[in-house]
Amino acid sequence: ITVNYAEKFVDAETMGGDIEIKSVDGWIKAKTMGGDIEAKMVGDPNKGERNVTLTSMGGDITLTVPSGLSMDIDVEIAFTKKYDGDVKIVSDFKLDEEISKEWTKKNGSARKTLTGKAAFGGGKNKIKIYTINGNVYLKKS
Repeated sequence: ITVNYAEKFVDAETMGGDIEIKSVDGWIKAKTMGGDIEAKMVGDPNKGERNVTLTSMGGDITLTVPSGLSMDIDVEIAFTKKYDGDVKIVSDFKLDEEISKEWTKKNGSARKTLTGKAAFGGGKNKIKIYTINGNVYLKKS
C-alpha cells in the first residue's frame, strides 16, 4: 500500500506487504501482518490530532515526525531467539530502553521484548509502535 499524500489521517491495513505513507498532515494508523511500514508526518505539529499507531507482525518500522511534536512514545519490539541481539531502536529522540530478562512462551515461540519509552513537549499525541523481529527507526524532520 502506498499513500503519496493525505490530509487529516491515514488508516491502512493489509494482510501482507509493505505500507508506505509518504506524507500525512494528521494522525496515522497502519498495520501489516508481514512487511515494513514507513510513514512521514508533515505540517504544523501543534494543529489537529497526531496520534500514531504502527503495527507489523514482522518487519521494520520507520516513522518521521515534525520537530516540536508533543508526544508520548511507546515502542515495543518482540523478538524470538533467532533474532536475539539483532533488533534495535534507532531514534533521533532520547528513549528509555529496556530488554525483558526472561523468555516467555507467548503465541508459540519463546520471545523477549525491547521497549523504548519517552515523552516530549507534554506528551499530547500518543505514538505507539509494535513489531516482531524487526527494527524501529524514529526520525525528526
